[in-house]
Amino acid sequence: MRRFYPIILVFMLCASPTLANDLDAAVQTYQEGHDQAAMQAFRGLAERGNPAAQLHLGLLYANGDGTLRDSAEAARWYRESASRGRG
Repeated sequence: MRRFYPIILVFMLCASPTLANDLDAAVQTYQEGHDQAAMQAFRGLAERGNPAAQLHLGLLYANGDGTLRDSAEAARWYRESASRGRG
């Protein structure tokens, strides 16, 4: 198992900038007023465990941006985000 640690570390270091870039792109999409596209972008990141995306997704559900307003779904994503140290 120890021999896999360097491989996992390299993967994590390579994946993090991509996730950050994807998050920036999702935020920009939302700021440009493309709510449904932003919803899809945030959902993909949130489902992969990105806490900032989970928080944003909760806000979209809470406000009804790009989707129907759903306080239960918003709360779900807020909890996910908080469990990962964000929010």
